[in-house]
Order: sequence, then C-alpha cells, then structure tokens
Amino acid sequence: MKTHRAARLVGLGASALVTAAGLLAAPAATPVASADDCPDVEVIFARGTNEPPAWAGLATPSWTRCVSRRAG
Repeated sequence: MKTHRAARLVGLGASALVTAAGLLAAPAATPVASADDCPDVEVIFARGTNEPPAWAGLATPSWTRCVSRRAG
C-alpha cells in the first residue's frame, strides 16, 4: 500500500514539474511580432468623360488636398 502511495506522489510531483517547466518555457518560445514599413502610396487619377481636364494634366488641388489629408 505504501508503494502505491509513493508512486502516486512521484507521479503528481513529476506532472507538477512538467507543467511548471511548460509554463516557464512558453513565454520564451513565443515569437515576437514585427512588420515591414508600409510602402509609399501611388494614386492613379482619372477624370470622368464629361469633366474638363485639370491644368497641366494634373489632378485638381482640392482633390489632391483631400487625398493627402486622408492618407496622413
């Protein structure tokens, strides 16, 4: 009977040791998140069929300001 109790205590101790080791090793194995820098933004502008062309073929200043503000 004492052998059964000793084996049970050894089993509980071993499982506690494995659990503690797993909990301590988990943070060390967690990968660190990282990301590349965001690429520059390229905007392609097209006017409607019936809209007059902008000066020098460029987008209108109000449209350019609006997009610049939203892009940050």
